[in-house]
Amino acid sequence: MKFIIYLTLFTLIIGIACSEPDAIDPDINSVNEAIETSNKSAPSTESKLNQGITNNENKTDIVTESSRSASNTYDEAKPLNTSCLLSGGESVDVGWTGNDTGNNSCNVCLCGLEGLGCSKMACSDAMDSKSLVELIELPEKMAETMVGIANEMMQDTTAETSSSSVQDPCLKMALNLRPMCYMMSQKSQEERLLMGQSFMSSSRDDTPPVLYNLLIEDFGAFNARTSMMGPFKFSKSFAGGSKPTVFDEFGKVHDAGKPTEYENPTFEYKFPSGTELLSPVTGIVDDISWQPTESYKQDDWELNIKPSRFSQWRVSIDHVVSLACDLSSKEVCTKALLINGEEIRVGTEIKAGDSIGYAGNWVDTSNSGMNERTEITVGKFASGGVFESYCPIMYLHESVKQDFRDSISSLMDSYEEWSGNPGLYNQSKMIEPGCSYEQINDKDNKTTVIK
Repeated sequence: MKFIIYLTLFTLIIGIACSEPDAIDPDINSVNEAIETSNKSAPSTESKLNQGITNNENKTDIVTESSRSASNTYDEAKPLNTSCLLSGGESVDVGWTGNDTGNNSCNVCLCGLEGLGCSKMACSDAMDSKSLVELIELPEKMAETMVGIANEMMQDTTAETSSSSVQDPCLKMALNLRPMCYMMSQKSQEERLLMGQSFMSSSRDDTPPVLYNLLIEDFGAFNARTSMMGPFKFSKSFAGGSKPTVFDEFGKVHDAGKPTEYENPTFEYKFPSGTELLSPVTGIVDDISWQPTESYKQDDWELNIKPSRFSQWRVSIDHVVSLACDLSSKEVCTKALLINGEEIRVGTEIKAGDSIGYAGNWVDTSNSGMNERTEITVGKFASGGVFESYCPIMYLHESVKQDFRDSISSLMDSYEEWSGNPGLYNQSKMIEPGCSYEQINDKDNKTTVIK
């Protein structure tokens, strides 16, 4: 594409260099006035990107025999020409096409039955080095402008770019060079739009996230004396309840036999009070939302992190409360989530290992001291309103993957052995420790297993 633009530019420069400085089309002043007037207020980012620079009053105005016949705009009784006189005094026959001569040599012409029709570009034989450099750099300036506009659109798709941030590169050029600039803009509009579309398309990042933990860094080994395994507490009263596991695997059936039955698309943990959570990934906060208690106990936050600005992937940490909360209080704590003392907002940058809060609320119906729970989901947006969730183990960094595989396996083994129930986890059918499947799709709160 650059080759085409530069070839066009070279041709135009050669044409200008051999013409007269004073032979400027009388329409050019009005053209420049119209251009300057139209550029006093900048258009929106979207219109800039989709339409390019459209202040072009210098489109080729060639009169052809077929167009005249179609519109019936000439008088058939009027004698028709058999030849045309070029600006340099040369005579050409009807049907001739090419560059004019003399002080209009930069324009393309056609000799028709009604006379000579030419494009209306201002021709000048006086071009200083600064103007030459401006013209040579023009395609690069246009490309930079388009990329800048595209970047602003994708960073804030709801905002219009201010007039100070979108500059027309043609306005920086000498007055007599602007018509050429706008003609070049019009000529390359299609190429620039294709470039913008390609840029927008390529900016959608489908690179999966890389996890460095699973909300907790150290599962540890089961301690029979304390009935603890890392942050997990093994409680007989909890194990005797309706939801007896401290870890629910990816694919575990919840609400079995009920209309609300679904396959769990997360790793879900149950903890005693005061368990701190770590960010598993480095990225940018895409969404943070407060979840009030409705059909079940919540009153906590959900945090979504994307690994890059244009990523389709999300790492969701559901059920988190602020580090600023007093966990001994029975009052609902709505304080904002914090990282290093700063409030977490949309756009906040997070690093893997950052402490993001305590595990969220869980109703301790068994009086076991297990009153916190949290979930981690790894997935991406797909077409048709589908969110694709994937086994979190698959996206761990190689430096920690095997350790977490071993930790998850050890947690399931230890809990089954401690509880005396070896059938809690069907590990022989798991594709990875803690994952019954590789992928679970969710649409309208209905899950579909992808095997």
